[in-house]
Amino acid sequence: MNKAVCFFLLACSAMAPAQQRITRDFFAMDMNKASHQRQQQSPWPDDCCRGTTTPVHFGVWRSLGAQVNWDQIAEDCTPRNGADPNDRCYAWDRLDGYLRQVAAHGEEAIYVLFDTPAFANNGAGSNFPPSDVDGDDRYLKDFVTAVYKHATAKGWHIRYWECWNEPDVRNEYSGNLQQLLNMCRDIYKTIHALDSTVQVLSPGFTSLDIIGQMRRDEEIDPARCSGRDCSGMQQYLAAGGGKVTDIIAYHGYAFPDPVDPLFDSRLSKDKIRYNVINLTAKVNTIVDRTGNRGKPVWMTEGGDDLPPTSQDALANDDRHAAFVGRYLLEFMGRGTSLMSWYGWDFGGPIALLAGHKGDPDDRLNKGGQAFRQIYSWTVDKGATMTQPCTPNGTTYTCTFTDRNGKTMLAMYDTSQDCNPGCETVSKSVPAEYTKWTDLEGATHQIVGNKVLIGRKPILVETSTPQARKK
Repeated sequence: MNKAVCFFLLACSAMAPAQQRITRDFFAMDMNKASHQRQQQSPWPDDCCRGTTTPVHFGVWRSLGAQVNWDQIAEDCTPRNGADPNDRCYAWDRLDGYLRQVAAHGEEAIYVLFDTPAFANNGAGSNFPPSDVDGDDRYLKDFVTAVYKHATAKGWHIRYWECWNEPDVRNEYSGNLQQLLNMCRDIYKTIHALDSTVQVLSPGFTSLDIIGQMRRDEEIDPARCSGRDCSGMQQYLAAGGGKVTDIIAYHGYAFPDPVDPLFDSRLSKDKIRYNVINLTAKVNTIVDRTGNRGKPVWMTEGGDDLPPTSQDALANDDRHAAFVGRYLLEFMGRGTSLMSWYGWDFGGPIALLAGHKGDPDDRLNKGGQAFRQIYSWTVDKGATMTQPCTPNGTTYTCTFTDRNGKTMLAMYDTSQDCNPGCETVSKSVPAEYTKWTDLEGATHQIVGNKVLIGRKPILVETSTPQARKK
């Protein structure tokens, strides 16, 4: 491996082969307008889209962005009994709309406990913890109980509970570290007392926190840092957060690749350090160093609407599709077993739906098609990643085996652009490969051991052998 690539990694060993079976539950989704309550009528991904057959399958729904946070369920009044789901101050209709569809499609749910209502902290703001967080934390414990009891009474099961959202972002969390530990401890104890099968996720600190937001010339080194020089994620887990955590969570807004000459025309080159390979290597080191090795690691929020990247990635729908495909592939085989795309139908070009305004007749954009295709290449084929995406110059190769043990290659080249239309270059592949599939799902025969590779990933395969006649 060349030194230029290693520079962007915590350690070159992070690129070592790591086998990972890619299952349905690797793919998770945040949504905004799909509760099917009032004006929220976006098609559910599995049912997409009316008049077409373009289902987008996934395994886990995450609640953030769905307008079902604590302060959005608790009306503008103080509950008489906060643990009673039938208290008049709770409005469950929107959450019910989501959980009903999660259950109908056989998916799991992550409920994010986040945003304190005014009655619980004297109107300090939703980003502040409850006023009793340093005491018995009754407001939060009661709400956890109410959510669980409400869902259970309806016959639904919330299996995953995420403690807060992005505590390193000031307008998301304005308490201190001890108060965050208190809340996560109380969530853990309360929900496990109600149901031994549920699992609690640690708070999702962002890539800016994990890699280092304010340091232009020096990144945080999680293998050597100490105290406040470490990321918030590392400080939280080192202070005991791992003891009240079943699953380690983080947020993964980042560029897909460390080798991308077109990553952004308006940002300084040092910003490319915010890439999936660098980020996952640091997360893995944090998990190991804080004594949490062996616990699942989930990237519970990410996508292409983000600082430190910019809207260059979204300049057109083809670039959006290329980002989605590369981003999903780069998380595979790097120790992260779930990634949640933010989001399905949010406003702006980050969405996977073309209109993203809550319209039941909405259609997939090219990013949605890319998400659907990566799922098809992996889950539908029973794929196991045997070698994470690895660059040779600007050409990346991601190696899988399918359920029959045959090798498949996902390939792309970051030197090619889509602006508009997508450039490609001809690349040689071994003779055993006979066909390739593009990110729109069209299959092409390989001629002369050559394939056309561009910014959008393609899947290269051997032909399926015909069954022998008896």
